[in-house]
Amino acid sequence: MAALARPILYPLVFLGGLECALLGLNPSFYIDDSPEFVTVAATLGVAHPPGYPLYMLLGRILACLSLPVCFSVNFLSAFFAALICLLLFDLLNREYQMPVFLSLAIAFLWLGGLSAYPSALSAKRGIYELAGLFELALIVLLLKGRLGPAAFLYGLSLGGHWMTMAVYGPGLALLGFLVFRKGKGDKRVLTQVGAFFLLGSSVYLYLPLRAVLEPAINWGYPARLNLFLDHLTRHMVKGRDYTGDAGQWVEALGSYAQLALAEFKGLGLLALAGLFLEWKKNRERFWGPALSWAGLIAGVSVFSHFSGKRLPLLEDYSVSAWPLLALFTGLGLWGILGFWKKGNAVIALGPVLFVLSLMGLGSRVAQNGQTHYTADYDYVLNSWKPLPKGAFFFCEGDQLQFPAWYFQWVEGKRRDLCIMGSAFSMDWNRIRMAKDHPGVKVPAANHGQGGVYDFSPLFPVMIDNNPGRRFYFSFPPKQEGLSDLRVTPLGLAQEAARAPLEPSFDGVDNDNFWRGARMRHLGYRPSSYDLRTWNTVLEDYGAKRLSSALYEMNRAVTCEAASKPNEAAEWYRRSLGDLSPLRDWDPAGYESVFDQGGTGKPLPPGLTADVAFHRNALIAMAIAHFHLGDMEEARRWIQLATGELPGGADVLFYAGLVAFQGGNYPEAQKWLQKALGLDPNQAQAAHLLQYMSRKPESLL
Repeated sequence: MAALARPILYPLVFLGGLECALLGLNPSFYIDDSPEFVTVAATLGVAHPPGYPLYMLLGRILACLSLPVCFSVNFLSAFFAALICLLLFDLLNREYQMPVFLSLAIAFLWLGGLSAYPSALSAKRGIYELAGLFELALIVLLLKGRLGPAAFLYGLSLGGHWMTMAVYGPGLALLGFLVFRKGKGDKRVLTQVGAFFLLGSSVYLYLPLRAVLEPAINWGYPARLNLFLDHLTRHMVKGRDYTGDAGQWVEALGSYAQLALAEFKGLGLLALAGLFLEWKKNRERFWGPALSWAGLIAGVSVFSHFSGKRLPLLEDYSVSAWPLLALFTGLGLWGILGFWKKGNAVIALGPVLFVLSLMGLGSRVAQNGQTHYTADYDYVLNSWKPLPKGAFFFCEGDQLQFPAWYFQWVEGKRRDLCIMGSAFSMDWNRIRMAKDHPGVKVPAANHGQGGVYDFSPLFPVMIDNNPGRRFYFSFPPKQEGLSDLRVTPLGLAQEAARAPLEPSFDGVDNDNFWRGARMRHLGYRPSSYDLRTWNTVLEDYGAKRLSSALYEMNRAVTCEAASKPNEAAEWYRRSLGDLSPLRDWDPAGYESVFDQGGTGKPLPPGLTADVAFHRNALIAMAIAHFHLGDMEEARRWIQLATGELPGGADVLFYAGLVAFQGGNYPEAQKWLQKALGLDPNQAQAAHLLQYMSRKPESLL
């Protein structure tokens, strides 16, 4: 019966998985390396180390279709996800002899996983979907004794994410050896395995062959042997990924265990039973997949440096192992159901479990679909909106630099802007800037003359060599050692000038920007953007608007010092105009929404909103109302700052000041003493306490 059903079910399983991914497919790019991958695929360039040549070639094929480029490259991830569904079903049903409906249930359970489904919706995480697809395909080939094709496929798989496939390698090699030893392999194939492997891995020749043609993105310029090896081995990012700190190993291992448990809402615990039962039943078949999975766990948990804000990368790297988690979860479930001794009853449960898995997948589509995901796309265009023609824009973070490449080299937008990222001063980027902006003086590259690949600071040189240019920053210039620059806010950017020059502040332009900024993402359901997006893009709107408000407050303080109360009050009102929208962008309010898929559990480290930003916004609201004489509103905001969040000495001082102005002297004394306890040098708190001590005791 199952054998007859397979020819019909195979296309249905594939198309069903593909349709579910398409229902949530991202129309733009996610807040990670996706815009870089889309741009590299569209321009046939060289991506960041180790280059991912296979993925880029496949992406290029789809980018040539008469469809939007972002959609086409994102579609590749959905395609891989659908193939994984198909292979999981085939492996469970054909090799492990599980009933059809139970095999279908596990295949779609995998697609509905907490991180597996979002990975099928955007470009960058398709790399890990591809690694998971190769892992399953290699298991299928090795179990059939097809060592030659398996060697070719393994070599080809290195053209995706070779680090992941390398940690899978020992398990796959052991499985191939055990299968061969049992007589399923042809001994003549052994002489062909090396040749097949080299043929597959030759996809890496793409890097030097393409690099010499100098495409738009030519990361590492791997045209010479030393640069090629540096690129392949990730030598240029050496020290960023690995650590010898055992405490971080334990932290990452614990985080991985949490991710594995949450992936299928706890059902992944059945994988332990599946591992045990498979070890008892077929140890040759057990060791290969089990050792592969153990290799990945060791790679991401023991050797990789994932802590703090880098913990989300652990989720990305783990995606390729979730098909193995689903495989052993299915085996565990099938084994446990087998203890019932009632075969017909067990088989009858298959359709029920299949329907439940489809319901779970439908819920995941509704919760985590990215059909309205335009956060990073609009964020970058908003950042550029107030910049004049020919300006220099110094930015920080992949969420600004990577989309800049896409907009300028794929969509052809704002080619006049000279965009420079703080981490992208590499030679290839200098060559590209010199070509795109002939009138700009860019430092020469060194690698072309046999020199060391250059990572030297770029921003100060560009500013010094190009006088007369207007330049803007997306971050405080002091971070780049440019402490002599003075800045004024302008939308999501800051115009800078060297002292004694002072960049002018145009309040009208600033107001017009905030009124006209395109923020479509704030109008859709929260599931259209997750915590990683909030912490890296959406929160930045609030932070930049807060920066604008604080600048206006400083102007108000200056006016007060110059005995200009009317002008000071106007600046305070302007600052309130910038602060008021922050009530709608409150990071703490979003924490209750983004609770890891509706589980209600605490957020993991690295995925919480910026408490410091939130507290500063609340303090600023209180200060503005205080100076405008609205003590009731000032008291309300300061109570929020002190009651909901851990406060510093500055928060406690303003809490005391507001209480003092409101006539609540015991309350004021309490806050001021707490402020001095945290910071004995808080002169304002000490001065106010001294003043209060001279008053009659009745006041205290």
